[in-house]
Amino acid sequence: MFTCTALGGVVLGAFALLAVPHAGHVLPEQRGDAHFWPYICFAFAQGALQIMMQQVRFELFSTSPELVFLTFAGLLALAWFV
Repeated sequence: MFTCTALGGVVLGAFALLAVPHAGHVLPEQRGDAHFWPYICFAFAQGALQIMMQQVRFELFSTSPELVFLTFAGLLALAWFV
């Protein structure tokens, strides 16, 4: 199982290495401003969805308002990020 995911990670890493330009080779005029907050929001959304997926093993999804809220908050934050 690890071999399958490791192979996919190597392929995606090689693609990113070839497709994404190095920051040092991009002119300052072509670089945009660094936006920090969308990535923080994305990390919290991922965390909310991870907590929800772990808790579903212990309780029913529909009986817990916290799980429903975490799901909607995570999906809304991911939709905003995209």
